[in-house]
Amino acid sequence: MSAPQRAYYGQGTQASQRLLRLRRQLLAERVIFFAVIAALLVLLIREEQENRAYELRVGTQPVATVATHGDAVKAIEALTRQPAKKGLKEISLYPDVTIERVVRPPLPTVSVEEARKALEKRVLVLTPAWVIIAGGRFGAALRSKREAQETLNRVRKSYGPGRTSFKEPVQVESIWAPVKNMFSVKEAASHLRGGAAARKHRVAEGETAERIARTHRITVEALRDLNPKTDLARLRPGVQLSLPYQPPLLTVVTARKVEEIEQIPFGTEAVFQPDLRPGENPVLVEGRPGSKKVEYLVTLENGVEESRKFMSSTIIEPPVSRQVGVSPHLSRQGGR
Repeated sequence: MSAPQRAYYGQGTQASQRLLRLRRQLLAERVIFFAVIAALLVLLIREEQENRAYELRVGTQPVATVATHGDAVKAIEALTRQPAKKGLKEISLYPDVTIERVVRPPLPTVSVEEARKALEKRVLVLTPAWVIIAGGRFGAALRSKREAQETLNRVRKSYGPGRTSFKEPVQVESIWAPVKNMFSVKEAASHLRGGAAARKHRVAEGETAERIARTHRITVEALRDLNPKTDLARLRPGVQLSLPYQPPLLTVVTARKVEEIEQIPFGTEAVFQPDLRPGENPVLVEGRPGSKKVEYLVTLENGVEESRKFMSSTIIEPPVSRQVGVSPHLSRQGGR
């Protein structure tokens, strides 16, 4: 290789090395640039996340603000979790609940449980139900029409035998009802009869169990069930009795034939005795009352008698008159 060729080759090698160093420098600068951009993006995203919150709204009104979208979903699901445990599969919320992303407010966000409680105060959880409506008032909601009819039959039978009917107009309708008003057959019957004990009554002077039951339109048996430890036959003034929380929503009218044994009073007959002196009135035959079987048609409202109508009577044993001896001389003196 000649001297000029060696000089040219050496210069080319140096240029290549400078170019390589330049390329490496540019690559390092690009890496640093993109690393800075990535760090800035991470900071921006983190700042946005920290400043972001989710608002639960009922209709258009904000109710609660939570930190994440997942917390908002959990708060809504918590409302329907309890109905689902009861086997209620179809659930609806009224009014509708929506989730909106908002800039974090100055006040702190709330927990899932606090958000659920806030929603619970403003939202009705509804489910398809068969509702008993008594006299235009909401009575009780049940899962099926069969359960509603069974409840009404149980209320009728709870006041004993006889021909029964409801005083109020009663309807059974299929509607969406609040889950909190859903009852079992037993619970619904008790609710319609006003069976939950909550109110207190202080016995006044002269009050009896019968009088208290009639005043509050319940039976003595129902009063006894609510006060199992109290001797209703020996009520004393000042004793506290439990009474139904509310008056019955349904009034069961019962027409029942009742047979009672009644006493027939005896009369007194005067028997003249010629041997008696004036003023002597010996009892010759002791009187004895008779008895008769009397049939009444009794009308009761929720087990409390309202009226009775006489139907018939049959004498079981006639009365025996009391016979008293009377002096005929007294009779003649009275005649003069």
